[in-house]
Amino acid sequence: MGAGMQVPDRTYEENNAHPGIMWHVPWTSKDILLGGLAFLGWMVIFVIIGMLLPFVGVNLDVGLFIGLAEAIMIIPVWWFTIRKYHVSTRMLGIRSFELVHLGWGLGLMLLSFGFNALYSLLLGFVDLQMQVDVAPVFEELNTPIWLLTAGVVVAPIAEELFFRSFMFAGLRENQSWWKAALISSAIFAVLHVQLTAFLPIFLLGMIFATLYQFTGSILPGLIMHILTNGLGLGAAYLISLMG
Repeated sequence: MGAGMQVPDRTYEENNAHPGIMWHVPWTSKDILLGGLAFLGWMVIFVIIGMLLPFVGVNLDVGLFIGLAEAIMIIPVWWFTIRKYHVSTRMLGIRSFELVHLGWGLGLMLLSFGFNALYSLLLGFVDLQMQVDVAPVFEELNTPIWLLTAGVVVAPIAEELFFRSFMFAGLRENQSWWKAALISSAIFAVLHVQLTAFLPIFLLGMIFATLYQFTGSILPGLIMHILTNGLGLGAAYLISLMG
């Protein structure tokens, strides 16, 4: 299907075995690969720019830098979906959902919190932390607003659009949904570049993909993502104030 060709959402909804849950999407594995490579390329350039800024007398706020880096994810999503195939935002899972779906999400998140507590305890026996301690970062900032905004708002939106709306939905076209969830969740965890946090982040990716699969909307997973990041960063900020 060529670039710029109009793709009516109705066609994909009618061809779906479960209309209104997870629609078929027109973007391909090649689109996902190109989008991923574009994102990685832009990230490398962005990091190099960030490293060079202090040498020219520019001190960019860490939170603002992270927010801009996360927001870059939205560009390949837009380019290889809305721009290329002219689909609506509904095809990206930006759709209404039932309140019971939030209950599903909260139940799954409670299970993940239990896993994280046990996993963190096991890591403690070998003097390892599950994630990097962010509290010292807050202590070095003039204001926490940018880091909180980046972590609690920008990152969840950008990551859900990239890893679930774009990657998971696209991979799902050529294989079972759970294989697509495994692959997209593994990449989601790897790109967080925290070895000891791979399993917890992978589990979160699986939860968000599952919610998308069975609700047809990325919003329940997005809300769970925001709550998770908000709790983590909020706790780190409070610790920084106490310390």
